Amino acid sequence: MLFFVGMLTGLWAAATLTGTMGVAVPRLALVAHLNALLGGLWLLAVAWSFEFLHYSDRGLRRLAIGVGIPAWANWLVTLAASFLGVTGLTIS
Repeated sequence: MLFFVGMLTGLWAAATLTGTMGVAVPRLALVAHLNALLGGLWLLAVAWSFEFLHYSDRGLRRLAIGVGIPAWANWLVTLAASFLGVTGLTIS
């Protein structure tokens, strides 16, 4: 699912990089796109390895949550940053 969302985010990246949508930092949309694609591939690789692990169902569920939430959050944070034009944290 994250890989598919990354493909859709690619449309946003294309719109910002070509100047169709005016944002402060267009490359952040590309970063969000790549984060989703690589995160989706990472989730597929981890899911593929589940059959080789000797964890209980509860352990596999915890592993899936522990890997899935950061991958989704990484995409979401970079997507929000692309809309807001935020390039980092500053101390006020």
